[in-house]
Amino acid sequence: MKTAAVKTAPVKTAAVATRQLKLMVRTHTEISQAVCALCGWPNLTLKTGTGLYDGTVHLGDVCKLCLRGGKRGAAMRTRAHAMELRSLAENGVSTPRNGGGDHYSPWLCRYADFLDDVAARLENMTEWLPRPG
Repeated sequence: MKTAAVKTAPVKTAAVATRQLKLMVRTHTEISQAVCALCGWPNLTLKTGTGLYDGTVHLGDVCKLCLRGGKRGAAMRTRAHAMELRSLAENGVSTPRNGGGDHYSPWLCRYADFLDDVAARLENMTEWLPRPG
């Protein structure tokens, strides 16, 4: 009895190239009262903001504490914020006033995972000084 040899094509794997994050200073005509994209602390800015960008995607503004801490300090603050969000997802109130509490825990955990990825990418940044945008 003859058996046919099965030829398998080699599996192609593509290395995922992640772009460098970059900091850019931009001007605006308002007083910004958003929270820092990295640590979650309030970030009051007047007419200028320092944004964190992944390519052309604005991830959010960065507070002065994260900027002063450098890329390692910002990464530590980002990881601390991710841990805080995970703790909130696990131990927080199960049902908020609007009754949709079950939807928050998975979302907070996914966001915390995203922040951990951002923290790792912050540490690998080659340039920390903000550029004019």
